[in-house]
Amino acid sequence: SSLVNVGVSGYALTRLVGRPRVPYRDIGAQVAASLVMFAAVLAGRGAVPDTLGWTFVLVGVGAAVYVGVLLALSARVRRKAAGAAPVDFGL
Repeated sequence: SSLVNVGVSGYALTRLVGRPRVPYRDIGAQVAASLVMFAAVLAGRGAVPDTLGWTFVLVGVGAAVYVGVLLALSARVRRKAAGAAPVDFGL
């Protein structure tokens, strides 16, 4: 019954507001950034001791790699990040 409800609701919403545009390029950039982050964390995992402190370092490195790759690949994300920043980057 829940599946039927979701299907009917989705159909009604599509009829009301139209079919949404799926940003495939942005989703692809996020997937690519996550794969690069995974590789960086996996490589770092074997290079550092297995302690809580180094785990935090690897999490920080992974986050920085993800953000850096995503900003490099996606103009849309760059514009949104620049718009949210407290200073004007002129983008």
